[in-house]
Amino acid sequence: MNKLIFTFFFLLIGNLCVSQTNDTINLVSSSKKEEKNRNVMLNAATSSKPREISIGLPASSGGTGIFEDGMPVGQYYWPIMDHWHWAGGNSYSSAGLTSIGENAIISGNVGYAINSITRLGTDGFHTKQSITSNQFGLIRYDGNINGSLRKNLYYTLGAYLNFDPTSVNNPSVDFIERMQIYKVGLTKRWNDNRGEISFLYKYSRTAYSLYGYDTAPFYYVGDGSIELYNGFKLGIDSYMPEDDEVRYLGLADGKFYTGKIDDLSGKNVHDAVVKFDYQFDNDLKLEVRSRLGLAPKAQNVIIKDGGIEDATDMSGITYSDGSQFTGHYQQRLGIFFDADSRDIMTTVQLTKTTPNHQSRLGLNAWFNYQHVRGSSLIFYHTVEKNPDRLFYNGQRSWALNSVGEFYEGTENKIALFATDDWSPDSRLNIYYGIRLEHDHINVNTAANINGATNNTRYENFSLVDDGVTIENYSRGWLNPVAMLNASYVITGRFSLATDFLFNRRRVRLDNFCGTSLPGGEPIDTYLGRVGFLYDNSWLQLTTMASYIRSANNKQTAHFTKTIGGVSETQARTIVYDIATVGWTTDVVINPFKGFSMHMLATIQDPRYKNFDMVFEYSDGSTESLDYSEKYVGGVSKFLMELDPSYKTDKWNFWLSLRYYSKQYANKMNNVFFNGHWETFGGIEYKILDKVSLNMSVVNIFNDYGANGSIASADLITDPTLLNNYLISGKYIRPFTLEFSLKFEY
Repeated sequence: MNKLIFTFFFLLIGNLCVSQTNDTINLVSSSKKEEKNRNVMLNAATSSKPREISIGLPASSGGTGIFEDGMPVGQYYWPIMDHWHWAGGNSYSSAGLTSIGENAIISGNVGYAINSITRLGTDGFHTKQSITSNQFGLIRYDGNINGSLRKNLYYTLGAYLNFDPTSVNNPSVDFIERMQIYKVGLTKRWNDNRGEISFLYKYSRTAYSLYGYDTAPFYYVGDGSIELYNGFKLGIDSYMPEDDEVRYLGLADGKFYTGKIDDLSGKNVHDAVVKFDYQFDNDLKLEVRSRLGLAPKAQNVIIKDGGIEDATDMSGITYSDGSQFTGHYQQRLGIFFDADSRDIMTTVQLTKTTPNHQSRLGLNAWFNYQHVRGSSLIFYHTVEKNPDRLFYNGQRSWALNSVGEFYEGTENKIALFATDDWSPDSRLNIYYGIRLEHDHINVNTAANINGATNNTRYENFSLVDDGVTIENYSRGWLNPVAMLNASYVITGRFSLATDFLFNRRRVRLDNFCGTSLPGGEPIDTYLGRVGFLYDNSWLQLTTMASYIRSANNKQTAHFTKTIGGVSETQARTIVYDIATVGWTTDVVINPFKGFSMHMLATIQDPRYKNFDMVFEYSDGSTESLDYSEKYVGGVSKFLMELDPSYKTDKWNFWLSLRYYSKQYANKMNNVFFNGHWETFGGIEYKILDKVSLNMSVVNIFNDYGANGSIASADLITDPTLLNNYLISGKYIRPFTLEFSLKFEY
């Protein structure tokens, strides 16, 4: 294995060092590094982040990855999620979708990622401005100005302000989503623009109260459909109590604190980036990217829905004035995080272009520090529009820190990667790459080791309690990644194509947040695809069969069950495999000037493998559940996308229609949601040469429905209990009409 790796790097370095003059530059085919026509910023769940693009695996908690100028905006999505300090827009000159293979080679991650390029200054003065609003009161400003200060010295200034009440009518919070991003940069160019260095700084201030507001109650009928509960309007009526004050126990110091949920979600992120590019003679190019990211004293809030239960006179549940409450009540798990996150990241790439090759040699040197403390609690409220806060045995919150989280550690990645886009003749093209990464983590955790139970969470747990110990875990691994993308032209129009990807990852720092240590088994992903392509002047068609398997996936999950009339939540590190076979066909048709139609259809069969668990409850009972061969939750077996557009000199009309077939909402597969459409559309009219008016619509037909997962049903094994089952979950965004005015000079 080592001989093969060193031979591969030797061959690539040889390609990089070949001296050629006046070589023809052959750009790497965009199909190798990028994906087209996916409308990744159109998200039917929220307007604040990119949508997750299915590859047959469950959606990651971080969603679609985000790169900025060739580097991830954060080494890992937690505790600072990418979309909390990135929003795209006018401060970027372009934003493409990095392919799965390319993302694996340059970052070691599996899945698609957006690669956004900062809009740098150029000669003269330039500006792009837009303002956006909708019928719910959205206030959004997105602007950039850039230009020259003097010869070969340029500036760029950008601002993105987003104050979004969302569609939910909340009586106590004006703007559920609040984001401010400010960006400034200086660029120096020299030697006829062959050399360029940029210094960029970005400040982000984000406060999200979205957790808890994005769910609603409804009846699950039992056949995949839902019925509204007492006229509750999904996405319109608020399902969070106006009284959002919580009393929680600091996990780190054992002291009690009070605060409002809306005030406990603020975070400030500072990003400083240095970009250096130099084009040498003989088509040799050097690119260096360095990023410092600081997020001190960040606060995050996670609110998860438990089940909906019925209170009796004996339940001990009251209103805030002490009067007895009986009837339906919603159980909620809240986790309040205090976090510190720091990134120091450098990526270096050297690219060489010759007539038959474009070769690249790269280095990642990435360092991440995280210190995370999560204080947990349970609270109740009534099941209705603008619900009332409920008290249990006189307390507004309880079960403090029963699933509390803690870890402090560093992750250090050093990786070499290399790719080569090789065209030995006019028919054959081979794009291949390899990555060898050394990944080392050193983490302090309040986990149980060697069979001990002293760190098991209990009510009012804290790190300063007698007997609680902080354990250290330090380990390093080598993680290989290999990728191959080949195509062969059979005739002038038909080509055979194949993809292969092997990616190895390991545990991450956040896997050490709970009471059990995660295993060190490698998280291996295998992806293989084969198919054919057809291309002519008005039609591009790709159809491919695929197989994906991912082994030893690790995730912290919360399982809720009512024991003795009291909601009990367990935090567990789950380990499982996933496998799926599939077939995808992608078509782009351009039958006449101005009109384009993109169509995509995928059939897949995603299932859990090697996934069984044993639960022990507070009353001494145990339960064994096997999720193996169950369908992966939240992933459809059939997906379809239709994206027609028509453009003239003055007008641009577009639609984006997506169909998702039945999705299972729990791991037992006895709760599912029927297939649904997600619909978007828009019209752009150019008022003047540099001014345009835009109108866009989300959920064109104002469909309502639920989606996502129902974690509170993961432990329900009797399907008869799920007929006309009152439950809460996420929903599709309601009909939204947006208007924006854009100005460009």
